[in-house]
Amino acid sequence: MALEKVKARCPRLSLDSLGIKAGDTLTCSRDEALTATVVSGGKVDFQGEVLSLSAAALKALHGVGYKTSAASGSKYWMFDGELLNERRRNVELDQFCKII
Repeated sequence: MALEKVKARCPRLSLDSLGIKAGDTLTCSRDEALTATVVSGGKVDFQGEVLSLSAAALKALHGVGYKTSAASGSKYWMFDGELLNERRRNVELDQFCKII
């Protein structure tokens, strides 16, 4: 029930709303040699597979030795040196400040 409340408050991450388009490159925060290319539908091409951000993050983390069973993609992928999670907060803050 608590998880449902959190999901209701935080809508799914939209790369388009963050100014990230198909063809853009994301970098893994744990190993900047690992990159993923954004494709349509909010997915990325990582090592030849089209995956969600979270699945790609999990695969990247496993590739560098982490044993985690789940990963939030926005906490591990970066665009222009900024974590997607941070970028989302900044975009939302900008939108909120424009309303006030």
